[in-house]
Amino acid sequence: MPSTHLLRHSLSKIKHFTNIAFLFTRSDLKTVVLPVTVFSAVSKMNSATYSHQYMGMSILWTWIHLLHFCISNQVSSITEDAANKPWRPIPSGRITPSQASMIQWLLGPFCVFISLYWNVSYASTALLLATWMYNDCGLHDHWLGKSSLTSIGYMSFNLGAAMISNSEKSGDTAFHTTKSFLVMGLVILTTAHAGDFSDIVGDQRMKRQTLPLTYPKMARVSLAVSLSLWSIYGWYYYGGRSNLWLFFPLFGIILAWRFWAFRFPRDDQTSANMYQMWLAVMHLLLACSKN
Repeated sequence: MPSTHLLRHSLSKIKHFTNIAFLFTRSDLKTVVLPVTVFSAVSKMNSATYSHQYMGMSILWTWIHLLHFCISNQVSSITEDAANKPWRPIPSGRITPSQASMIQWLLGPFCVFISLYWNVSYASTALLLATWMYNDCGLHDHWLGKSSLTSIGYMSFNLGAAMISNSEKSGDTAFHTTKSFLVMGLVILTTAHAGDFSDIVGDQRMKRQTLPLTYPKMARVSLAVSLSLWSIYGWYYYGGRSNLWLFFPLFGIILAWRFWAFRFPRDDQTSANMYQMWLAVMHLLLACSKN
């Protein structure tokens, strides 16, 4: 029947688009959506206005903004993705660069629209501006621009997601939560280059000035020191110096040592994966804090 055929065709199109959208964000789900969701869920779980409905909206808001960023980023790095991540939508031929760009520019106003409804338009605006500066202006090619904009991005993600999960349409946030946003921003600013060591070959090909390429020794020293100090700080001030959280500074120090001692590409990739775990736990510590 024609109606059945139309339904199957529509479902096939929806499945195709959903798969493409997932592939755009696949690499960043554990680095952005996971830690941001942990932060927003735990920091607001004891709130009187917390509900699973708001949590779902918070995750959706985070993912849509992440999708916008990923499309913008991958449109500008097609050659690099073809060599390193050929499964991504553009190099695999699932979507053309012009089609991806069109979706990106349609997503921008949509991000603003849903953010206006939840009264988190400033978080969305900060994310959209950071995305534009990071990708379109090419500031991600230099270590200072990349670290600074990544820090702003995480703070904006955390702020918007946390407010939506608590349905804080008034725009107010508790002092300890605001302090946590700022601390997390500093954590990202000083440790974001942890993921650049495993991408040295690709960054070299694209002639980027990342910290590991520009200052190889200083990059590892600064990361080792930052990971160690932030781990101790997180346990001492946010973990209440509890034995329950004692694993965190130990894990951080071991991770810092790994980045310094093991320098082959495979080792750096393993360390980068461990850093993602460390970052998620740091988000959890800050979310649990009442300081």
